[in-house]
Amino acid sequence: MNAPEIRSYDIPALKHAYAADGVVKLPGLVSADWVARLRAAFDEFLKRDPGEVYSTYFGHGPGRTSIRFMWREMPELLTFAKESGVAPVIGAIVGASFLRFWYDNSFIHEAGYDGYTRAAGYDREMLSGTPWHHDAVVFPFTGEMNPGLWVALTDVSEDSAPLECIRGSHKGDVLYRPAVYVDQQDVEEGFEALPDFDAKLAAGECEKMTFPMRAGDALVLHPMLIHGAPPAKDGAATRIGFSSRWAGDDIRWKPRPYSMRFLGVDYDDVAVGTAPEGEFFPLVWQA
Repeated sequence: MNAPEIRSYDIPALKHAYAADGVVKLPGLVSADWVARLRAAFDEFLKRDPGEVYSTYFGHGPGRTSIRFMWREMPELLTFAKESGVAPVIGAIVGASFLRFWYDNSFIHEAGYDGYTRAAGYDREMLSGTPWHHDAVVFPFTGEMNPGLWVALTDVSEDSAPLECIRGSHKGDVLYRPAVYVDQQDVEEGFEALPDFDAKLAAGECEKMTFPMRAGDALVLHPMLIHGAPPAKDGAATRIGFSSRWAGDDIRWKPRPYSMRFLGVDYDDVAVGTAPEGEFFPLVWQA
């Protein structure tokens, strides 16, 4: 399959769906060749995994491995951002005139750990799957043109931890505390406790969108969208999702109390209100 082209997609319809739902699915966005190249980069980088629960690049829980900032070490990921053809499609959907590639945080979910739940007595940091959350709270920026691109590097069935989203949850300006790694009783000013979205779903107060996918399918997600993933069920195939972030026109520095550690950046040196640029924000596309 060749690189995708904007004319292959109904951009007005995708923009409308993105604005309404906070997420759109793009079947076959990433070619089979690029899926293979990204898988090879993953396999090579995993050889460096120290096996620690938390490190600069790797995070571990039962049946779940996360990898952050891999693009800083693996040039293939930046080449993907520049040359695979996905950037103009993302830019058109979110209405950006340019995109900078700045972050990846990808996940490998393995089956057989769906018993690791709160009901079974496990702390939230050790839960399998990915709890409900939105990403904007840990990003040190303001602005909406900070879309996520979530690419399936394996087929994803309803049993193998498919990404789930709360339809329309990106609307508004409420920032919820991160779902893990923080004291849920300690409320920082300007943030709210994360609602019990499972209870809200059961009560019919919101709607869940679930995304089984084929390798090469992709999602574009708004940074405020609430999303997560259930644990992979016993017997399901391993699921690999490559997630990346792309900064557009309205993104400005604004570190907050819950902002993640940003590799190579000291927040004390950041000029709040300025646009991020430089070596950690390479320009990959312009309209």
